[in-house]
Amino acid sequence: MMNRWGRTLFVVATALFLVSPILAAVQAGRHAGRVVRLPSQDRRAQVPAGPRAEASAVLNDDGSISVETVLSLADGFPGAFAVDVAGFDALNGVSVDALGSAPASVPFIVERDRGAAVIRWSRTPGDSALRYRVRHTLGGAVTPGRTSDVLTWGILSSNQEFGLKEVSSLLACPEGPISLSGAARSTKLGSYRDGRYAISAEEVPARSALKVTVGLAKGAVRPGFGWVKFMKNTGGTIAMFLLPAVCLLGLMAVFLTRGMDPAGDVLEAGPSGV
Repeated sequence: MMNRWGRTLFVVATALFLVSPILAAVQAGRHAGRVVRLPSQDRRAQVPAGPRAEASAVLNDDGSISVETVLSLADGFPGAFAVDVAGFDALNGVSVDALGSAPASVPFIVERDRGAAVIRWSRTPGDSALRYRVRHTLGGAVTPGRTSDVLTWGILSSNQEFGLKEVSSLLACPEGPISLSGAARSTKLGSYRDGRYAISAEEVPARSALKVTVGLAKGAVRPGFGWVKFMKNTGGTIAMFLLPAVCLLGLMAVFLTRGMDPAGDVLEAGPSGV
C-alpha cells in the first residue's frame, strides 16, 4: 500500500517539476506581450528622428534662382548637401552657417560628383550644432521655349548621401503649371499663395531626387545668354557641323596657296660648308 502511494506521489511530483517551467514561460510571454502593447512602447515612438530640411527659393529677374536650405542633422550624420548643377550655367554665392545662439560661418569645400556639386563641411563627434544653413545661387534656372519658359528647381539631388525624414520648401516665382517628381513616401503641393508655392515631402530615401518644374509665361523673366543651355540645345548641333566644315576649308586654303608639299627656302652651302 505504501509503495503504491509512494509511486503515485513520485509521478505527481515529477509531472509538476516538468510542467512548471513551461507554465512559467507561457506566463512570461503573456506578460511580455502586454508590455510591448503599452502606448508608451509604441514602435513608432522608437524610430529615431531623421534629418530634416527646410528650403526656400526665389526666382530672380535674370533667370537665376537663389536657394537657402536649413538642415537639421543629429549627431552621426555628415555635413553634406548636394546640389544638381547639370544644365545650369553656374553655381555661385555658396555659404554654410551653423545656427544656434550665435550663428557662425563654417568652412566648406565643393566637390563635383556626376552632375552635382556636393557641399561638405566638417562635423566632429558630439557636435553641438544641429542646424546648418546652406545658401547658393544657380544661374540659368529658366529654359526658354517657343511659347513658354520652364523653371527647374532641384530641391534635393540624387547625389544626396543620406535620406531625409521631412522636407518642407517654398518657391517664390510667377504662377504657372507646376509638377513635382521624386521618390518620397508622400509628397504634397500646396496652392499658389502670396506669390509662392508650398511643397512638402516625407521620408525621402538617400540618393533620391526631389525636383519641381514650373511653366512660366513667355517673358515672365528675362534670362541672360546662357552658354551651357545654348551648347546643350542649339550650339552643340551647330558646332557638330560647323567645325568639320571650317577644318576642311582651312585645309583647302593651305593646299591652294602652298601646295601639297610646299618647298621651303633652299640654303646654298659656301666654301666653309655653311
